[in-house]
Amino acid sequence: MTLINAEIVDKKIRCLAVLVDEFLERDITLKDFHLDPGLIERLRKLLVETLWAGNIDPHDSDWSFDSNLADAALDEPDLYAEEDLQRERVEVGARTLLYIYKVLKWGFWEKFKLEVLHQQEMEAVSRDNPLAYYGAKSSLPLKLPSKQTLPCSFEGGTIHFYQSGAHAILALVNLLQGLPIGIFWKCKDPSCGRCFIRVHQHGKKYCSQRCASRHYQKVKREEDREGFNRYHKQYRKKLSELESPQRREKR
Repeated sequence: MTLINAEIVDKKIRCLAVLVDEFLERDITLKDFHLDPGLIERLRKLLVETLWAGNIDPHDSDWSFDSNLADAALDEPDLYAEEDLQRERVEVGARTLLYIYKVLKWGFWEKFKLEVLHQQEMEAVSRDNPLAYYGAKSSLPLKLPSKQTLPCSFEGGTIHFYQSGAHAILALVNLLQGLPIGIFWKCKDPSCGRCFIRVHQHGKKYCSQRCASRHYQKVKREEDREGFNRYHKQYRKKLSELESPQRREKR
């Protein structure tokens, strides 16, 4: 068992909470980067600050997302337009981030979080039944790209290994190492099911305010359907009364 001091645990939990909420539990596609190219830089910075947690130079060439086209433009700048370089930079950045996203999410995270949530259920059972078996060791199957290499560079007389692929999983494992399983929560809204990290001991039970509101409305509707409908009927009536006469006439 790994023992680490409380300050380090707190820092790791906060990093993990951001990584889970903004990266691992999001649905990210290539289209997202094309619609919002700024997302590339935001996620790059997020990974540098949370996943790599200071163990990688954010200015390393493997995180600059420059392509061979950018290198060629240094030699012959007149042959390449800035918009072409920017378009290529977006493509390289998007492919790099999507690769790490798929390796982490589908190669490790989805299986890992299910195992953690299962262990939490077993812990609850063991509290009611001391003879129940809890705390078994598990072997998580990893799903990695078929061909794994260890890319490195010797430019400038310096040895440099690129942090990507399986290394991202190792970085995530180091971030998870020694953390209590009680910080992992499944959103209480049954229609959501997302996992999130609860930073504070007595914190939220939903992954977002939207889920909290939706579940609250569902519970109230099931508890008192007539009262729920009556409330919303009155609410809509008040909204209608606040509308201008011109708007009501257009209906």
